[in-house]
Amino acid sequence: MVVFGDTQDLVDTRAKPEVHDGLRVMIDWVLENREAQHIDFVLHVGDAIQRGLSLPLSPECLDPAGRCDVERKWTLRDRQYPCGCLVLPVVDEEWRRFNRQWRRLDGQIPYAIVQGNHDNLGVTDPEAQLDRPGFAAHYGPSHYRSIPGSGLVGSHRDAQGLSLAWRFALGERQVLVIGSADTLSPEGVDWARSTLDDHRGLPVIALAHRYFAGVPPDEAQPRRVWRQLVMRHPDRFALAIWGHVSLGEVRFIELGPDPLLRIRSNWQGHPSDRTFLNLIRFYPGPEGRDEVEVLAFDPVRGAQSFEEGLDRRAATRGRTWLPRRPLSLD
Repeated sequence: MVVFGDTQDLVDTRAKPEVHDGLRVMIDWVLENREAQHIDFVLHVGDAIQRGLSLPLSPECLDPAGRCDVERKWTLRDRQYPCGCLVLPVVDEEWRRFNRQWRRLDGQIPYAIVQGNHDNLGVTDPEAQLDRPGFAAHYGPSHYRSIPGSGLVGSHRDAQGLSLAWRFALGERQVLVIGSADTLSPEGVDWARSTLDDHRGLPVIALAHRYFAGVPPDEAQPRRVWRQLVMRHPDRFALAIWGHVSLGEVRFIELGPDPLLRIRSNWQGHPSDRTFLNLIRFYPGPEGRDEVEVLAFDPVRGAQSFEEGLDRRAATRGRTWLPRRPLSLD
């Protein structure tokens, strides 16, 4: 499978044209190599866009006619801020740029994408005009139902976000992917646990934008998805994948009887890192003696050779990767 880190920089309207072309090249690589690399599905850790962090705007920004007034201000903790009315069309444009490339995967390769803190959830009050159709509108359940073979098996939405679950084929196995809302509510945790119960016997991948608070992440402050879902079900989760904080990281975590592989996939620490991908390869073995290999590479700066593992040339040297080692999916 292939993992995309945060793509917000690649669709930012303030970026240079050559930066915008990076996402197209990354999607090209996935489509061109799906058979040669046996790519069964694609994951995205969220923060698809950049400026959605500014939404929704406060009701204080509305004039009597219900329109956003750029001259107005809104209040937070006794401080006033200018209303960001001009960001509304910018968010629309960033979603158009992202969707123009990402939707090329529709019907070609199944994928899972989760909401990041920069991805506006979407309008909850159509009359408010304070938000724009966002993550829930573009990548909610109705979108997946329109794609044959999308793998979607469930969803939960509340005021704190949208969570989704997929069932994908990984070689001859089936795996469950639980994609958490960026802010997972207690009700969202209950839904996720119920989804685990509905798919007993399947290895599970936890996909979220953030697992820990702080930048850099503070593991002493686990967010709810890690604390109440992954840590409480160590016998079910085989992998946990997230983004939000640069750069990448690959670690084995001892939570239960088998180690859990945790991957942070985000490559925005430096402009030259923006277009890295993770390729995660599984090698089935007898009696649960499977092996996993995690590669990091940049399809924009040159084709890579994976026949004997990672070709560690300039575009990959020093990046996060993992040689083959055991990982049980049973």
